[in-house]
Amino acid sequence: ASLADLWNNGDPRAPVATGLALIKLAESHNKGFLLGDRWGPNELLTADGEIMFVDFDIEIFGPEAKEFEMASMLYFNSYFAQQRSSVEDLKGLTDIYKEFIASSLFIKVYNKSLLLDYLTRYFSYFANEGKYRWRDQNQASQFLKSLL
Repeated sequence: ASLADLWNNGDPRAPVATGLALIKLAESHNKGFLLGDRWGPNELLTADGEIMFVDFDIEIFGPEAKEFEMASMLYFNSYFAQQRSSVEDLKGLTDIYKEFIASSLFIKVYNKSLLLDYLTRYFSYFANEGKYRWRDQNQASQFLKSLL
């Protein structure tokens, strides 16, 4: 199942799969690999509990690409999570994100302020319209504020 499907279906494996996906993506970035198109549907949880990345049809590059790619992953994963999740589930997702952002891997790989700026821009871009707009903008604002 994809990470997006796990959240959309209220699957109890979604939080652990999210943590694994964030770590795997950060490890890829740490090795100098940009995968492109990281947003929830392209991250699969295998039957044996591993994360597999698929669909690499969007090429990104440049000095801020890894921050942009991770911000994309964080935004879209939270978008899929908020569609069917409870407030408590979203608090759990916030906790996963905060723990990840505070991790030594994150600190080693990313410029935190730059990444959070990209994440803020995602929330701003989709605040008024678009297919990937949160249903409740107050909830979206609170979610973002809890990470900043």
